[in-house]
Amino acid sequence: MEHGLGQMPIVGFSLILALIAGKLTKRLQIPKVSGYILVGILLGPTLLNIITEEAADQLSTLNELAFGIILFNIGGEFNKALFKKMTSIHLKYSFVFGTLVFITTALFCFAFSLLADLTWIDRIVISSLLGVVATAAAPPTSILVMKELESEGHLTQTVTIFLALGTIMAITVSHIFTLGFIDLHIWTGTQTPMLEQILAIIWTLIGSLLLGSILGITLGHWEQREKHESEILLGLIAVIILGSFIAKKLGLEPLLVSMFMGLALVNSSATGKFVHQQVKNSGSTIYALFFVLAGAHINLREQFSTLGILGLGYIISRTLSMPLSAILSCRFIKDEDNRVTRFLGISTLSHAGAALAIVMKIKAYPESSAQTVANVVLSSIFFFEILGPISLRYAILKSGEAGLANRITCVGLKGTVTYLEMIKTLMRNLKILPSIEQTKGGLNSLGIAELVNHKVMAVNEKATLEEILRFILNNDLVIYPVVDTQFNYIGILDLEAIDNIKNDDILRRLTTADKLLSSKISLKENMQINEALEIFNRHGQEVLPVTATAGNKLIGTLQYRLLLNK
Repeated sequence: MEHGLGQMPIVGFSLILALIAGKLTKRLQIPKVSGYILVGILLGPTLLNIITEEAADQLSTLNELAFGIILFNIGGEFNKALFKKMTSIHLKYSFVFGTLVFITTALFCFAFSLLADLTWIDRIVISSLLGVVATAAAPPTSILVMKELESEGHLTQTVTIFLALGTIMAITVSHIFTLGFIDLHIWTGTQTPMLEQILAIIWTLIGSLLLGSILGITLGHWEQREKHESEILLGLIAVIILGSFIAKKLGLEPLLVSMFMGLALVNSSATGKFVHQQVKNSGSTIYALFFVLAGAHINLREQFSTLGILGLGYIISRTLSMPLSAILSCRFIKDEDNRVTRFLGISTLSHAGAALAIVMKIKAYPESSAQTVANVVLSSIFFFEILGPISLRYAILKSGEAGLANRITCVGLKGTVTYLEMIKTLMRNLKILPSIEQTKGGLNSLGIAELVNHKVMAVNEKATLEEILRFILNNDLVIYPVVDTQFNYIGILDLEAIDNIKNDDILRRLTTADKLLSSKISLKENMQINEALEIFNRHGQEVLPVTATAGNKLIGTLQYRLLLNK
């Protein structure tokens, strides 16, 4: 127990750095997951060695739990709404794209293996297994990037479906190949009759589906009776741990069990979609820790020294085969939407999660070909986990499928209260200092600064009517402030004017936010309460924007009722 508690400072320190990295990546406009992985590399054996390999292994339970939650979220994406949008084209894409990635990567890797000192059997084994593993895009990484960008559309649906089906294909086919190598006496292992092998594979898939469905329905039934939202994540964690334990005992695949659990939950319970959304929103800490630990497992010193021609060849092969397979898939399927042709390949370059789970099983075999496959994939993870999220973000933005907030049309502004002001407020509330009402001047000397809500959403002055309507639909606010690129306050949107022109196709295209203002009223941050009350009463508003004392920068909003309470 004492040794386990010794890892807690490492976890806390890792999460603090992950929080900082998340803020920095937002400024640099790169995915948060890339920042988390870089934190892991910084703290891991590559640089500071604060998270040693031993420490990372001791935290593997947290890693497995995080992976289970992430796979649960992937399964949860397959709800009724997605099934309605899902067409045979999406399924064909997943199958054809995955098959072509396997074939092209295997061929490229076989060509590179000719430059290495290997037997012909080893070349075939290594290249075929690398082809299978290459089809496993990284569900954790990809889902986090798409969640961050709030993406939706044909490309997003195709990528999401491939993440699920590609994971199933990679796990299943790698298992089949492993059994085949044992049957052919290429690898050592317990030989079983062919019929038993086929039944074992079927049992892995069907059994995981059944167990995941039972657990998902059970969780949904319990959550319908649970009135406290805070218990949702706790309940899910308990069920995922239970599912993993049962899966291992029954010879099933825990990753598939978690994924089928999410699918069953959202489609069997009226509250399933709500539960799934709550888990997605509350799992940030677990995600961050997962990717920090994933980064800590990347030892660049060792991996660069063992990369070799095959490792470099695998990186080149997979990087080329993904976009090539996307182009060929579109030609086979004859899809007219060129977004998938252009962006599917670079959207699925991330490579961890399922790939790591597969190679860890392969690494258990003593043969040199098995060890080579494991080393090659492990040495490539750093490259793909840095390039993959960035290329996926680029693809989503360029395809136009990012949510409105990620196209920087509507901006979130957050003001700050100084440490001194916060300390004074604390001391007043604890009655260590007298309240302002008790001091000389009383209410007349009380300012509005402490009552301002500094978290405010505002619309960019050049936002189109289409974008404004989407913003209003997604954000139920009392007022909608409009700002320029420097966040200077311009005015408040006139909702009545918007309603009058929203059905005019020409005006929808030509009108921008700065042409739809109802008023330019605002309060100054240094105003006293009695002054603010006078402005509220004069204009009859419930909420008003607040600007900085110096200049006209929007820093927040103030509610009329808060002044009355004073």
